[in-house]
Amino acid sequence: MRALHLLCAVSTLSACAWDDDRSIVWDRTRSLLGPISLKSQIAYVDSALDRVTLVDVADDTPRITTAKIGRRAIQAIASPDRHHLFVVTRGEEAIHHGEIDQPPMLWAIDSDNPTVPPVAYEIGSPVRAPTRPGSSATPTSSP
Repeated sequence: MRALHLLCAVSTLSACAWDDDRSIVWDRTRSLLGPISLKSQIAYVDSALDRVTLVDVADDTPRITTAKIGRRAIQAIASPDRHHLFVVTRGEEAIHHGEIDQPPMLWAIDSDNPTVPPVAYEIGSPVRAPTRPGSSATPTSSP
């Protein structure tokens, strides 16, 4: 009986000292945007994994490609000619050690050329005025 009490005390103390170092990806709520119809592809946006999945259905065998985008996607729409996909991401504040803040962004994905990385444009906050005229949207490279 004494050994059982000792075992319970040790397990309780070890559980209190347990540090969860897993990625924030596992704690995010998952929302899937799509399917979004493009010219010869179907696109899905996974907000938990921060990526766009393109399924090319033009050939006999479907081909799947992915593109990394910003954090927490909230809206996705195809261009009028259906050759580009535009995704708006909310961004995220760094919480854990080693993470990096990311502002809200607009991502442009070229579905005709999936090897080209997505282009990101920072979106200014409606609360804050831009620091200088014409600086509300600046292109940046993908992460």
